[in-house]
Parts: sequence; C-alpha cells; structure tokens
Amino acid sequence: MAQLLKLSDYASRYELDMYHYSSQFSRFKQERWKKMKAAWLEANTSSINEPLEEPEPVEEEWFKAKENFFRRTILKKRCRTTIEAAMPEKNPPEQDILAFYRGKTKEQLIEAFYEELFQSQLRWASSSLLEESTIAPSLRYNQHLKYFLREWPDNFFVLFRPVFHIKSAPVELDIIVITPTEIICMFLLEGKMNSVFDTSTGRFWNEYAEGTITKTLNPAIPMQRMTSMAATIMEADGIELPIRKEIIAPGSIIDRKGYAGSAELIDKQTLPAWLEAKKRNPSPVKRAQIQAAEALFKHTLTQSRMKNRPPSDQ
Repeated sequence: MAQLLKLSDYASRYELDMYHYSSQFSRFKQERWKKMKAAWLEANTSSINEPLEEPEPVEEEWFKAKENFFRRTILKKRCRTTIEAAMPEKNPPEQDILAFYRGKTKEQLIEAFYEELFQSQLRWASSSLLEESTIAPSLRYNQHLKYFLREWPDNFFVLFRPVFHIKSAPVELDIIVITPTEIICMFLLEGKMNSVFDTSTGRFWNEYAEGTITKTLNPAIPMQRMTSMAATIMEADGIELPIRKEIIAPGSIIDRKGYAGSAELIDKQTLPAWLEAKKRNPSPVKRAQIQAAEALFKHTLTQSRMKNRPPSDQ
C-alpha cells in the first residue's frame, strides 16, 4: 500500500519528519496485520479450516541522514509511541473486538485490514502533532484515491491534489508519485463509465458517452505546469530523479489516434498491466526519494488549526 504524504492543503505529519513516519508506516502495517489476524483466529478457532495468506510485505531499507544529538533524542522519544499510537485513542473492549471478527471470512478480514490502513493514511495526511485539518467528503470518500493507494507498493510516496504556492498564488495540482527511481506526474481523467476520449482535438478533448459529447480541457496543459514545477524544485535542490508523465482514465477508453503528446496514456483496457508493472518495483526507498518529498513539501500550502487536546503522536 502506497504512503499518502500530502492530501490537498492539509497538515501532514510526514512534513515534520519524512524518515520517521515513512519507516513507521511499514512497522504499523505489519504489526496491525498480526494483531488483526490473531484476533480473527481467536474469534473463529473452531471454524477455520485453511491457512490465512498474508498481504505480501515490501522489504525496505531505510536510509537515515546524519542526525545531531537533539534530533536523535526527539526520534527516540517518538519511537516509544509504538504502533498502537496510530490507532484511535480509545480501543474497544476485547469482547467487542472478537465480536467484530467472529464469522468473518478470510477475504472480509483482508478488506477490513486495508480499510483500516486507508483510514490511518487519512489521519496521517490531515494532522500532525499539534495541528489538524478537516477532510472534505470529496477526498475522504474518493474511490480512486483508495484504490490506487491499495494497489501501489509501500515504496511509493503520493501527493494527492496538493496545493502549491506558485508565483504568489495557490495552485492545486493533480497527483505526484515519488518512487525510488523517478517522479511521476499523473493526471486523473475522470470521465463517465465506458466513455471514449478523443485525443485529436487540440486544446479540448471530446468525451463520447451515451450519445452525448462533452468537452474537457486537454490534460497536457495542467500536466505541463505540474512537470515544470517539479523539475524546477528538483533542480534547485540538486536532486537527480527523472520525471515522467502519465494520464490515467480508469473507467474510460482513450482513442490514441492523432495523439502527439509525451505523456503515457492509461485507460481501462491498459490499467491492469500498468498496475502490475508498478507492483514489480522491488527497489527499496532511496535517500533521493526522501529528499524529493522534503523538497516538494517546502512549496506546498497548509491550512490547519491547532488541536484542542494535548498533542500525541497518533
């Protein structure tokens, strides 16, 4: 499951310490699965007749920067807040936990596991130790966000609809994915189910669906702005990661006749193979990848409020 670093202009704990939270996510994921599986086994001991296959973990090597004494001391204190700190403040009684798992199938357990991970992702990407932001329903229930986070591997860092400060003005971009080997600027083309996009019509693409024609701005225009911004930031910080462009239409078909753009086009027909290729990225998280995320954070905007309760690293 990919890591959601930034969501819109919300506070994010990753901005405080990329090294700490990126490594903590993998620990949280593994520990949470062990606890959920144990509770499920306990609740269904008499009815389980087959071994439970675990979601495949991603082996990662975490690159640590040289830290001064103060930074090391802070990290030690943070690490004392174990995986449970990422869970809700009040855990339900054990009997309620067992009742929740009783009668659930293996597939239902795995779905519950990924749903809990997604909710944790949202908390991490909308709050820090002292600040919090209110997530808009359009993002909280965004099925594309949930789907791609689940399908991409742990070593992918995602900025979803981040707001950047560009030339004294806030600008919302689409999706930036930082992998161990490259930065991918993605544009999510959300058309009607089974519609067809015509790419040969210049500034606007025509979307054909159910006998109607709808014009949508050619994604190459916002894509160019996004890639230019990312390239400028990487160059300023001396980070050498190639930048690639992708246009994704998960529920539609893209007619490539006449397409002359440089972005890779992915539609519902090519989506499965595209996702499979993403999953085959075995590289561990790289130092340049962490640095790229930190460089982008310096140019993002954050709208948040102070927490009313005492701070906790949850």
